Amino acid sequence: MATASEQGAKIKYTQALTTTQWLRPEHLFCRINFHSQKALFEHAAHCLGRYVPEIKPQSVVSKLMFREKLGSTSIGNGIAIPHCTLDDLIEPFIWLSTLKSPLKFNAEDTLPVDITAIVIIPNIAHDQTTLFLTNFAYVIQQARSRNRLRKAKNHQELCASASLIEKEFQQRNNETHTVL
Repeated sequence: MATASEQGAKIKYTQALTTTQWLRPEHLFCRINFHSQKALFEHAAHCLGRYVPEIKPQSVVSKLMFREKLGSTSIGNGIAIPHCTLDDLIEPFIWLSTLKSPLKFNAEDTLPVDITAIVIIPNIAHDQTTLFLTNFAYVIQQARSRNRLRKAKNHQELCASASLIEKEFQQRNNETHTVL
């Protein structure tokens, strides 16, 4: 049986998945370059470290690299959603970027990746985590979402695109969300 603290964290996490703005402007990067997946992961991990100081960026990079070794996190059409869980988080962290030069992610469709959404999720409420990733992948995979992101030429345009994607996600999440 879960302790009161664990139950409180699970409720707070569930609310964060359904009601908070998780595509924050400071975690959106437009047309940036990385020479490797690891460099991409390091940049996102350092952003998370600034957001949640108790998180060790190298631990995040290791977890993301390990997850990628289990199988590609590319979902096709030039999109990858590398993800992992961390014990010290209360709400999801999403770092969204479009890349100037696509990276290889060993995608099943063989397309290089030019849109990445690195998702770091608290290590609680596993049913909610699965639903969150499923709905997020569904929304970002839609042609209109991909096109919006790829057309963004600067940070402001990427923020506007992300805002629309977040609204679509919230709508889909409300349609599929079940109360615990």
